[in-house]
Amino acid sequence: MTEFISITIICIIIYEVLILLSFKKLIVENINIYKKFINLLSNKNIDDNKKEYYFLNTSKLLFITSLKLLFILLILIIFFFVFKFTYPRLFEIFFHFGSFLKITIIILIYNYLRNKVINERL
Repeated sequence: MTEFISITIICIIIYEVLILLSFKKLIVENINIYKKFINLLSNKNIDDNKKEYYFLNTSKLLFITSLKLLFILLILIIFFFVFKFTYPRLFEIFFHFGSFLKITIIILIYNYLRNKVINERL
């Protein structure tokens, strides 16, 4: 029972950190920049000088968003390493196949309750 409570708390912490750091927004932004980048490369109507300018700006944006995503993933990896060395038994349970279903249900219920509370406050 304490393992389930611990897993629930860890899932909620990770979920809130990802929301706080707007992980989903960064992924969507990164995909949109890739699409813009591909359209820019395939467009024959743009002058080479303008294409070079747009290419440089798009590359900078892509680099910045990719670094942000990498930073968030690095934070999560460090969190999991600290978690693994602090609570090795709980870490094994966390990554057990049966736990993925529990974790998914926990996150779905938490997301539903969180959205319901936020909507009621507005």
